[in-house]
Amino acid sequence: MDATVKWYCASLGEVISRDVISSEYHTTLPGAPDGEYIVIQFKTSFENKNESIETVTQMKDGDRWKVSGYFIK
Repeated sequence: MDATVKWYCASLGEVISRDVISSEYHTTLPGAPDGEYIVIQFKTSFENKNESIETVTQMKDGDRWKVSGYFIK
């Protein structure tokens, strides 16, 4: 994980709660090669940020799923 991402996530503090909002399967995503993707969104409360939306994108690599993107707003 990029050092800037680690610092930003650490500055939010501990996770207080995390609930799945949606989970969607895609075979195409903007700016990404065609493939198999799952995009999961969470409503998350952190110690230092009351409400946020985390988006985790996973892509299938052979027979395994790997995280290919993480965004928070």
